[in-house]
Amino acid sequence: MLLPGSAERLGFLPESEECALRITSNSGSQDVFVWNHSDYFIKSLFTLNISVAIINRLSFFQRTRLQYLAISGTLEQLKEFNYLNASYNPLSVTAVVDGTPDDGEKLIYMFWSRRIYNVIAIVNGLLLRSVHVGCGNYRIIRSSNCPFFSEQYSHFGECAFEINYIEREPFFIGSPNDGVEYLLLTMILNIFGINDIVWLKEKNYGSLVNGTWTDGLGNLGDLAAGGYVVSVNRINHFLLTYPHYLEKYVWFTPVPALKQVWLGMDILDFGSHLLLFTFMSCCFSMFSEGERMFSTPSLCFLNVLRVVLGQPIRKTPKRSPVRIVFISWAWYQMIFNSVMSGTLIESLYNQKKIELPELNLEKISCLMQAADESNSIIPSEECDITKLAVRLAKHRNFTILAAEQPMKFIAEKLNLPVRRVGKTFLRQLKTFVLPKYSPYYDKIDKLMSLSFETGLTQKIIREVEGRHISKNYIEVPEAPTNMALVFTLFAACYAVCTIVFLLEITLFKY
Repeated sequence: MLLPGSAERLGFLPESEECALRITSNSGSQDVFVWNHSDYFIKSLFTLNISVAIINRLSFFQRTRLQYLAISGTLEQLKEFNYLNASYNPLSVTAVVDGTPDDGEKLIYMFWSRRIYNVIAIVNGLLLRSVHVGCGNYRIIRSSNCPFFSEQYSHFGECAFEINYIEREPFFIGSPNDGVEYLLLTMILNIFGINDIVWLKEKNYGSLVNGTWTDGLGNLGDLAAGGYVVSVNRINHFLLTYPHYLEKYVWFTPVPALKQVWLGMDILDFGSHLLLFTFMSCCFSMFSEGERMFSTPSLCFLNVLRVVLGQPIRKTPKRSPVRIVFISWAWYQMIFNSVMSGTLIESLYNQKKIELPELNLEKISCLMQAADESNSIIPSEECDITKLAVRLAKHRNFTILAAEQPMKFIAEKLNLPVRRVGKTFLRQLKTFVLPKYSPYYDKIDKLMSLSFETGLTQKIIREVEGRHISKNYIEVPEAPTNMALVFTLFAACYAVCTIVFLLEITLFKY
C-alpha cells in the first residue's frame, strides 16, 4: 500500500538494473520500493516506456502536498500493461493537473483494469473517459527524477494519457450479489444510455486507500461489464471529497423499516431489482419449456418475440420444478419490493423534520483538537467520549461509520436514555468511528458497515454547525415532489404488470 508523505529516490544502478524509491508516510513509517529488470512489472515498464513518477497531489482535507507513486502511459501501452502479473492487479493513478478548461488545478483519479481497455478519470467528481484526441490541456505539474522517467514525457499528450474533457457524472446504483447480475444489469442500463456506472458493494470488493481508488474485484464480471465497484465501507470518503454528490444523490430520509440501508442508493438499488427481475422474468419465459402460444397476453407477446428472434415456440404443457422455484422466487421479490417501495415512497413524502438529541454546547471546546489533519478522530486523555460525540456532530467533513455496540456506553457519557441514543443519535447521525489505536476501541465489540446515512448526516451537520443548534430538531430540505411522484407512478405500474405476470405463470397450467 502506498503511503502519503515524502519520497526519496535511492538511485538507479545500471549494473543491476535496479531503481528504488523510499516512500515516507506522514506518521514516519517508511516503505522502500525496489524494481529490477528480472521483475515482470519493471521489465514491462521499460519495454513499454511507461513513465513512473512521484507526483504531488493537493489534499482536499489537509490542503498540503502529499506524494504518491503514479504510473502513466498511453492507452495502447496500458492495454499491454493490463496483462501484467495479477499480484500488482488493477492500479490507480493519482495525479495533479492544471490548465483545465474551467478552473486551474484539479485532482484526477485514473483507473484501469487488466480485463478492459477503458481508462476512467474522475476530475472533481466528473467522469472523463480516456480517448485519443490529442494532447489536450493536461500535464503533470511535478515529477521525480527517477531515471526511467523522462521530462519529455511529462505532458499527457506525449506519453501519458490523452484525455478528452467530457463532463459526465457517474451513475450510482446499489449493486446486486454476483457477477452474472452485474453483467445483466449493465447490459440493461447500457440500452438506456447509462454507461458510466459506479456499483456500490456491501462487501469489501473495493475501497479508497489513502485517497487512491482500488477495486479488488477478484474474478467477478463487474469491470468486464464496464462498471466500477466501490465498497460502502469506503464510499463515504468519496462523498466527503466530492460533497456535491450529497446534494444530487443523497437527499431523502433513510428507510426506517429496513435494518441496514444505503442513503441515496435505496431507490437506485430498488430500481436495479426491478430491472433485473423484469429482464430475468422475460428471459425465463422466453426460453423455458411448457408454454402455450397464446394462452395469455404475456405469453402471446413472448412467443411473438420468439418468432422475431428465431426461437422455437413452446407449446408442450409442463410444470417443472425449476418453474415452481422461479414462481416462488418471483412472488417473494414482488412482496419484498412492494414493501420496500412503500417505505421509500413514505420517506419521500414525509421528510420534513429529523429529531436530534439535545446537545450540551458547554462540552464542545475540547474536541477541536481531537481530529487529526486527515479527519480521523484520535481521542486523547483529556477528551472523553462526551466531547467526542459532540465534536462528531459538528464536524462536517468527518468520516461517518456506525458502531453497533457502544450505545449504552455513549448514552452514559451523554446522560441520555439508551433508547433515545440508539434511535436518534446513532441511527440518524451515524457519526461514530473509533480507530483501533484509540483508547475506546476495546469498548466496542463490532463496527458495522457504513449504513449510508451519509448525506442526511451532512445536511444535519451543516445545520447543527450554525443557526439551528438551539432546536431539538432541524429542517431537512424536502425531496423534490416530482421525483416522489415519478417513483410512485413507476412503482404502481410495475406492481400492476408484475401481478398480472405472476398470476399468469401461477394460475395457468400450460
